[in-house]
Amino acid sequence: MKKKFALELTESEAEMIAFLLHTATDQFYASKVLRDRTKVSLKDLRTAETVRRKLTHAR
Repeated sequence: MKKKFALELTESEAEMIAFLLHTATDQFYASKVLRDRTKVSLKDLRTAETVRRKLTHAR
């Protein structure tokens, strides 16, 4: 079951979260060992990228 969260963010908060998501997903894409250790799947990373794009386009 998917859960949806509604957040009220300022533009700078949304930009910071998008930046952090981008940085984290880059690290996870680059390291299979890190993904294996943390049990983060490629599907999880695609979902994070979708959220990041929504944050950057929500302005």
